[in-house]
Amino acid sequence: MNGHKSKPIKILSGVRQGCPLSMLLFAICINPLLINLYMRLQRTKVSQNSNKTIAIAYADDVTIIIRHHGEIYDIRQILQDYMEATGAHINENKSHALALGFWTKTVPVMNIKYDNIKILWFKMTSNTKVSAKASWDALAKKIGHRQRKTTIER
Repeated sequence: MNGHKSKPIKILSGVRQGCPLSMLLFAICINPLLINLYMRLQRTKVSQNSNKTIAIAYADDVTIIIRHHGEIYDIRQILQDYMEATGAHINENKSHALALGFWTKTVPVMNIKYDNIKILWFKMTSNTKVSAKASWDALAKKIGHRQRKTTIER
């Protein structure tokens, strides 16, 4: 609060996964992380009509967009502060980094590997043609699977 960390709050009960209240509580808990990212990192304009963006959050998946290598150190500090304050943990095995443009993969992002990423169902690589083909192929496969399943059920 007001730039200072409070004493830990003992958790005496929890909310089950799937409870309608759990998503609302999670949104309240992740909001300080998103605000901190917004305040401390440069913003990237993702389209002509959009506001400037640095983080895209969907449930517990957060995509952070940065423009400069130096911001990796800022992100590391922001995440460490958030984890210390909340007891949350980043699953580095499920986390991915993607280098685009002239970006180099030599700057480590915690223990997160550089590779392809998936945001919602869209697969992204450092090559737009490969990204489009991979996403389209995955969607076509899913549609084909549903069509076969529907045909078998009839």
